[in-house]
Formats: sequence, structure tokens, C-alpha cells
Amino acid sequence: YDLTAEGHSKAMVIDSDFKMTSRHELTFLEVDKEQQWWRFRLRELSNKLVKYDDATVAQIIEATNEISAIYDELDFWVSDHGILRKINNREQVYSKWEKVREYLTYKYPMSSYEIILAKEKELANEPLFMNNIRYMHFMYAYFLQFGKYMREERFKHRDIDRFGSCVPIELACTYKTSKGVMFDGKTDRHFKGDMIYDSSAVEKITKNVDAKGANMEYQMRADYHNDGEILEEANLSLSETVGKDYSLYTHLHLKLHEDGE
Repeated sequence: YDLTAEGHSKAMVIDSDFKMTSRHELTFLEVDKEQQWWRFRLRELSNKLVKYDDATVAQIIEATNEISAIYDELDFWVSDHGILRKINNREQVYSKWEKVREYLTYKYPMSSYEIILAKEKELANEPLFMNNIRYMHFMYAYFLQFGKYMREERFKHRDIDRFGSCVPIELACTYKTSKGVMFDGKTDRHFKGDMIYDSSAVEKITKNVDAKGANMEYQMRADYHNDGEILEEANLSLSETVGKDYSLYTHLHLKLHEDGE
């Protein structure tokens, strides 16, 4: 799959467009029929920062991309609703981190300090480690549609915002098929997600950015196009606004790679 992530980020004086491209290989390995879990392997084949207007933030993004290299191959189980349940190669991730940490300390001694501390904390805490991977947008872009097969239905969903807080969302799902039968022929799914107001979640987020009492909005929109059981193309958009000084818009475009390109 070819994945393009682009959008706009605003945080106080920083106001910048960004664009990143990557290529992934997704392999189905097996199914646990008793637990109704599916096992996959996801490998990142390439990753490139194409555009980021602000030089300081670009350096932080580059450091973050170096860290993301520890997840360049993940062997994992997901439930029948696409929820990440278990990582099978955690030790491999840890060993990669040791090398990346040494590299970041040498190349970005100042800007990477807090990033390294945060990653050390995450890797030492298994629930935090799992949550970080579970809510990686490029990760669940593949699995958001899992288990959502009704022609028209609503689902509860939780997302992680840019500040690391949980945001409850209600997803409305509609779909149409070329033959009227799921997994037979072409299938199109559309998701419309809006934040369910949660005072504790909003207060935590506004407090983190020193914007107590500010209004907050969070939305998700997604479209999936399948041929039988094969995902051919997907678009996932996320937008978040906290007061006047913080906003983020991200659009992910996922497309099955064509042979010969």
C-alpha cells in the first residue's frame, strides 16, 4: 500500500503545512477462530517527509520519524472489530529502540531530549505501549472498517488526539455493494464521526495546552473501497480545534500499490 499523510498544523506561533509519504506491506498470517482474532504482519518499506514549512518543527518531525522506525515491522493480533490485542514481536521493537535512542542523542541532543524521555516512559509501560500503537492513525486506517458490516449503523469509537488524550466518538456507518452481498464484488463504506462531549476529556486537553475554558471540536471522516475482501483504497480525515491557538487537520490516503510502479 502507498500511504500519503498531509494537512495543516497550528500551535501558537507555529502555523505549517505538512506532507509525508510511505509504503507498507500488509500480510495476513492466520486466524484464531476461538477468540475471533486475526494475525497480521505490517512492514514499512519506505518513509519520507515531503513538506513541512516550519524548520524547527521539521527537525522534531524528522526525529519522530527516526523513532517510528522501531515499528517498521509489527507482528500482531486484531479482534473482529479491528482492535489491536497483542504485539508478538515486542522484544524486536525494544532492541531497535536502543539503537535509535543512541542516534537521536548524538544528532539531536537538544530537540530530542523530551521525545526520548516520553518514549522511554512508554516502552516501560505495556498498556501505554499498546495504546500508542493501537491509535497510530496509519495503523488503524487499515482496520477501522473491521466488524462494521451493517448497512446503516452507529458505533462507539475512541481516538487519541494530538495531545495524547482519549476522545470519545460516535461513528455513523453506511455502505453499498455492487452485488448486495458483503465481500462479494465491490463494496464502499462511509464513516462520519463526531466527538461525544466528555467534560473530563475536554478539560484534560484544554489544560494541557493552557487553554482552560476554550471550545474544542473533533471530527473524523472516512471512506473505504473494497474488492471482495481486499481493501483497494481508503481516505481518512481527522480535524481538531482547541480554542484559537491550536488546530490540526490530517488527511490519510491509502491505496493498493500497483505492480510495476
